[in-house]
Amino acid sequence: LRSKEFSRHQFAKVWEQYLTPQGCAERGLNWEDIWVAKTLVFDFDSPLNPMKSFHKADKLCSYLTELGCTPYMVFSGSKGFHVHLNIEDSERMVGFKMTDWIEHKDPLKVIGKHYAETVVRLCNEAGVSYANEDRSPNFRQGIVRCPYSIHHKTGQIVWPLDGKNLADLRLHDNLSIIEIAKILHSWDI
Repeated sequence: LRSKEFSRHQFAKVWEQYLTPQGCAERGLNWEDIWVAKTLVFDFDSPLNPMKSFHKADKLCSYLTELGCTPYMVFSGSKGFHVHLNIEDSERMVGFKMTDWIEHKDPLKVIGKHYAETVVRLCNEAGVSYANEDRSPNFRQGIVRCPYSIHHKTGQIVWPLDGKNLADLRLHDNLSIIEIAKILHSWDI
């Protein structure tokens, strides 16, 4: 990206081609081969008390389970927790598949808007406030940290939670990031 031969601007133009069916066609690609599916991601953060985020995410997971979904939760390695739904549950919750929007000029933009709205709707139905939370993982190019990666600011592991982790965290109301990490993987904080 820093080379004189290929600027960020040029890189951005190429990336934008991969986002739309027309742009993919211009590059000799099929949009449906690249954009296979999308999943719903709920990103809960509380800088002063990450356990507030945990309890909101846990309540949402209970609600999603009642709806027949199989949510899983991940400690972000910093100030919060992410809740993920698999592809099938995500499509059922939004009511469409990505390919249903292939005729739209910018399908990912429209799909991202619907996914973000669905995240807010499901939180409201679950009685969980999502007013100040981050919707961006659901937008067109939204990203979220990969499990088992290292959070660059805290040095903590982005950790998928299993049943024991969930049970252990449910016993607490106010823990620091380090205290959460000790509960999740005491072998290395």
